[in-house]
Amino acid sequence: MKNKLLEILYNQILFCSDNGKSIIENPNFVVQETHKFSSKTRKEVISLFKELNEVGFIDKVSGEKTAYRIKSMMSIQELNSLLPKFKETMNQKKKLDKEYKVHFSSLRDLINSWNLIPDSPPDEFDSISHMCLRLLYRGVDRKKLGAALYHELSTNYGYSVNKHSTDVLAKQIFEWWLRINKV
Repeated sequence: MKNKLLEILYNQILFCSDNGKSIIENPNFVVQETHKFSSKTRKEVISLFKELNEVGFIDKVSGEKTAYRIKSMMSIQELNSLLPKFKETMNQKKKLDKEYKVHFSSLRDLINSWNLIPDSPPDEFDSISHMCLRLLYRGVDRKKLGAALYHELSTNYGYSVNKHSTDVLAKQIFEWWLRINKV
């Protein structure tokens, strides 16, 4: 099935706009999942396109919900030879996504335990959790994490915080990070 999907992708002849009308868009190298496939095959097409998009072979067409543009021309054989790498990359991505979700949930619990806004919904500080995880994954030190927390809380949440209090929070997050990574 993958070979057939790759052939369709390579030939670049299918484009189905969001309103369901099929048109040929060959000069723009645009391809798209189409309603002409069975639902099982459509899922495989969508999965393949997402994989190719995530590894950078194709990119989404702006303004279209599910249209993709090929970034570089390759033969079907070249695409076939890259499929194991796509699969390996996707498996690594799934593993990292799962790890991120576990880390995010744990960090969310830590941040919510601070009770910055009493009775706030659990997702109130998700932007802080995402920001902190992004920085921690990049390997920032505790001082930079504290500065980012200070900026986020004072600028985006309107808290009147001081550097010392955000340093204490950053220390808690940093200790949590070291603990879960067993450093």
